[in-house]
Amino acid sequence: MGLHYNAFISYRHAPLDIRIASEIQRSLERYPVPKEIQKKTGKKRIERVFRDKEELPITSDLNDDIGQALRCSDFLIVICSTNTASSLWVRREIETFLQNHDRRHVLTVLADGEPQNVIPDLLRYEDVAVRSGDGTARTLRREIEPLSCDYRLRRAQARREELPRLAAALLGCAYDELWQRQRRRRVRRMVAAFSAALTLVSAVAAYAINRAYVIARQAERIEEEYRNTLITQSRYLAEKSGELLAQGDRIGALQVALAALPEGMEDDSRPLVTEALYALNNAVYPYHVAQPDEFLAKWMLQTDGDGSVMDTGGIGSRSAPRGPGG
Repeated sequence: MGLHYNAFISYRHAPLDIRIASEIQRSLERYPVPKEIQKKTGKKRIERVFRDKEELPITSDLNDDIGQALRCSDFLIVICSTNTASSLWVRREIETFLQNHDRRHVLTVLADGEPQNVIPDLLRYEDVAVRSGDGTARTLRREIEPLSCDYRLRRAQARREELPRLAAALLGCAYDELWQRQRRRRVRRMVAAFSAALTLVSAVAAYAINRAYVIARQAERIEEEYRNTLITQSRYLAEKSGELLAQGDRIGALQVALAALPEGMEDDSRPLVTEALYALNNAVYPYHVAQPDEFLAKWMLQTDGDGSVMDTGGIGSRSAPRGPGG
């Protein structure tokens, strides 16, 4: 006895028919059967779907392998298209299958065209024996409607909505039951995917916030270190200004003292330190007190023609303006 098949796919070997037959075979053998359906039917999966990949010679009969596969298949799936009418072998496979199975086990798939034009008459009609009132027997040809699924739709829609019709028949359950469970499974997967994406986004956002916080703290530390460096530098320059002043280099002391101070009122890059102010005051102090009401100039600054500063200390004196009561 040959292998058992859940279904046998009969089709005309034309490009459209081959594509759909191949897709249906692959999709059915990979179809995820819901656990509830597995428990109810005892079938965990659709195991084997037979599809003959070679076109048989037109002059030969069905070979032993094909005949055996038809006899050992639970269902016959016929791909119906405008090519089907020209296929002698599709008709012979249907006839061979019906010798061992009833018509309820024949499923049709619409690939193109209209059902009345592409479904073989062998599947659209059956002969029924009836008896008239006088006991005379006669045969009537009755039109029937085989279970069909529509693959004329877009591929994704056909796979989502029509493939379950074939799967339900092969598994022995109702289409609505399988469809609803498949739909719930799809919704669960969407929710899981959304939750995973939300978790990822939250993790990235948390990382970004944490990273931004770390960077901000690092920037604050760098800025604080830079400020402390400037303070240390200003104090050092103030000290050097005092040394230059003690050596009699008032211009150098003044320049170094100014370098220790911010450049203008709007400059907030260099902190203002008292040592630098003290050094500047010492460097620019221009008077000594001769008498309580008289200040004598010790030195004054002049510039030469090119704008450089010259020290002309001790060049004169002046009386300080008296106050209102003097």
